Amino acid sequence: MSKINQLERITQNRVIQLFRQDLGYVYLGDLHEARALIRRKTAL
Repeated sequence: MSKINQLERITQNRVIQLFRQDLGYVYLGDLHEARALIRRKTAL
């Protein structure tokens, strides 16, 4: 993983932590793959 990708992941984790701990949101996980699956199903 490149240095830029590592720094981006660290930043994303901080944002997730802010939403979960400070704002009380529930994190549902990375939905990237779920969105791609929905797109494939609707294309059929």
